[in-house]
Amino acid sequence: MDYFENFKNELEQNFNKYQYIICVSINRVKSKQIQDIRKFLRNRATILIERRSLINYYLKHELLYLYKSWGFLIKNIKGNVGMIFTDEDPRIINKILNRFYLSAPAFAGHISTKNIKIKKGIKPLSPSQTPFFQALGIPTRISKGSIDIIDNLLFVRKKEMFSVSHVVLLNKLGIKPFRYGMKIVNIFKKKLEIKLSYLKIDNNQINSNISHIIKKNSATEGKTIGFSKSHLSYNIYLINRNIQSFLISNADW
Repeated sequence: MDYFENFKNELEQNFNKYQYIICVSINRVKSKQIQDIRKFLRNRATILIERRSLINYYLKHELLYLYKSWGFLIKNIKGNVGMIFTDEDPRIINKILNRFYLSAPAFAGHISTKNIKIKKGIKPLSPSQTPFFQALGIPTRISKGSIDIIDNLLFVRKKEMFSVSHVVLLNKLGIKPFRYGMKIVNIFKKKLEIKLSYLKIDNNQINSNISHIIKKNSATEGKTIGFSKSHLSYNIYLINRNIQSFLISNADW
């Protein structure tokens, strides 16, 4: 069985097996990162990475019955596609992916995606490099045989292009301003899209809020209604379960 036939079979199997399909951005993600994530998620999720055009071809021509249900998923994706098939809560997958982000240095000619600041203080650099700082307009002094940057400074602004000097200084200071990893861009469950804001939902906070509301009501009504602690606990459980089920399954929440 060749690669393409094997990929088609794996694609079909995963679409039918798992309830969640999580699409991830893989821009600048190293192959070692992907391998490590695959290893960590073994028996919990399957990761497929391939060109959008190939996935689209199989869904349109050889797995047409799947295209009718999942064709809309491909329309929202560009370039190479990273797809995580799983039955795990997407919030758990997101936390796992965040563990595997790696810091990366800046490169000359690239555009900064954020403001980059340098903190004041003594740096492990020889005083002989003072002229380099002066050329960049960075005020320094010599303290304890090392260069001491006098003030905090905004070194590179967002959307500013990195110069060679920017990159050299950041490297000298050991600053890797960027982090790259698999970033979730779409979540689907049973043909419905789940908004990314779901990833920020905290179960503990939901439980706390529900518990507070029920206890507050029971304080004023409990004597007449006759709530027991076990009754309250069970109600908290039911409400929380229903809320979680609604948030996951409803595409417009």
